[in-house]
Amino acid sequence: MTSSVFGLTQRQAMATNLVAVMCTGIAGASAYAAANSDVEANEDAKTIESGHAFDGNEASQIHKLQNRLTSNNNNVQIDMAITAAVAGMITARLGARISNKLSEKALKRFLAGVMYIAAPAVHLPEFMDKRTEDSAIIAVDKENSIANSVAEGQPNNSAATEKFQQQQLLSKEYVMTRIAPAAMIGSSAGVFSGVTGLGGGIITVSAFSLLTPLSYKQALGTSLCAMVLPATSAAIAHHFNGNIVWRIAPFLAAGAACGAFVGGKIGSNLPEKELKCCFSAAMLALGTRVLLRV
Repeated sequence: MTSSVFGLTQRQAMATNLVAVMCTGIAGASAYAAANSDVEANEDAKTIESGHAFDGNEASQIHKLQNRLTSNNNNVQIDMAITAAVAGMITARLGARISNKLSEKALKRFLAGVMYIAAPAVHLPEFMDKRTEDSAIIAVDKENSIANSVAEGQPNNSAATEKFQQQQLLSKEYVMTRIAPAAMIGSSAGVFSGVTGLGGGIITVSAFSLLTPLSYKQALGTSLCAMVLPATSAAIAHHFNGNIVWRIAPFLAAGAACGAFVGGKIGSNLPEKELKCCFSAAMLALGTRVLLRV
């Protein structure tokens, strides 16, 4: 759309869009994170009103802190977003170099093909059991271990919390179910971002939803956060290649940021099924539009 509205070549449009993508990621992720903060604030308020906020149940308090530390209930999974972002930032420059070697028609066909694949991919987790029994057993074991340590009178302070956090970060399950998939997803998204000038969200949303234990809303929020650094890296590469049209980029970025924040607020309150249908419909429509312009 940018190319047709502003009279840019496909390569210029893709490069200029990256500036908007950076702002979209920041604003959209902020909206999803704010929605999660509102939920946590409401839960804390209800706990205080019920009179159980400081009832001496240390096991309950540690378990609550555990959930906050590992971000299992957050719409934006910071650890996975950072991992994907760093991996994507490394590979985005490769994508930018590939983009300069492809023809306009090849870029459009590639973009349309990815959109057509992403459209049905977000629905696949509905037919798959992503949350394995092993993950459930690990979570229960950790909770029981914390409860037992408190019951036996073992120390429970900030040092114990830091130790638990370090164990979580270094655990094999944590690396294999969160860090490794996020790194692979981020690497692929970085190349895609560099080639197409888009934020990689087309890939990351589908991949996070399909390959990790994240819910669809978590996949959306995490993808928005993760695409900021790769888009920045790709934008820098395109800038030095002279592809970004800076007389348009700031206005495009401002509008994208406003739209992303409002959209994030709306999306965080919609059922996941409706969000998936909207995403699939958008991918099919945009993919078809790109192909018709080849």
